[in-house]
Amino acid sequence: MSQPKSFPYLTIEFTVNTISQPTKLNDLMVETPRLTFGVHADNLNTLNDIYTKTRRILLYKNIPLLSASGEVIGIFKVEGIDNETNVIGGDYQQTSEHHRIYIDTRLSIQTVKTKGEIK
Repeated sequence: MSQPKSFPYLTIEFTVNTISQPTKLNDLMVETPRLTFGVHADNLNTLNDIYTKTRRILLYKNIPLLSASGEVIGIFKVEGIDNETNVIGGDYQQTSEHHRIYIDTRLSIQTVKTKGEIK
């Protein structure tokens, strides 16, 4: 995957998904997908501005779920933010204008199985 050539931009990476069936009949499935949002900018002022706006959206807003063609097919909301990592230091960081923060998030998807069908 190639990154954009110009700043600022966001990246989203699917990292892991855990599935549990907490009921006796295994009719309820709870999935916990985790997404990492990367905020990339060419200066710290822009990075902080976009990070603050992105974090506010992740914590409080419903986010549209789009199909490959761009059609809205649903919405989702982040259940929680697990970690935030500010990447600083090192030779690359000091000689480049690429500043970034990664935000690790957790979603919760619950489905009920009924006679082989998912509702």
